[in-house]
Amino acid sequence: MAKTEKTYNNELLNKSLKSTTYNGLSVEAKKKLTETIQGCTFLGKYKLPEKDIYYIVRNCPELSLASVEYYLSINRVNNNQNTVHGKSTIEKYKRACILACRALEALIDEGEQIDGLKKVMPSKPLTESQKAHCIELLAKDDISAVELLAYLQSVK
Repeated sequence: MAKTEKTYNNELLNKSLKSTTYNGLSVEAKKKLTETIQGCTFLGKYKLPEKDIYYIVRNCPELSLASVEYYLSINRVNNNQNTVHGKSTIEKYKRACILACRALEALIDEGEQIDGLKKVMPSKPLTESQKAHCIELLAKDDISAVELLAYLQSVK
């Protein structure tokens, strides 16, 4: 008789990361995610892609073998990659995702910011002149997001 599968409730982290892409993560969160995946001894020589793990952690409210396989397949199809169907590979993804969830939850418990853009935004409202300058920047046709973020970072 087989044991019943244990699932991991990921709803809290799922809700807090819903609007954050992998590139929008803070430096600390990316570093913690990388360290967690690289530290998985059960993965052996070939480590799992961090973006795959993050996609599953971000989108999957409950980590089970079926849901991990489902979200991994969606991510792979969206990125024009081969899908993974091996049971042992899906189990490795599930274990790595659970460890990544715990690591990111520990960052949140320590008071660290996971979303890199939240550090950029000022805590006080913009003044009228700052608003006008932002509107001028946005009105330009060739403005890049980097330039706009650089201006917002300079506002204290």
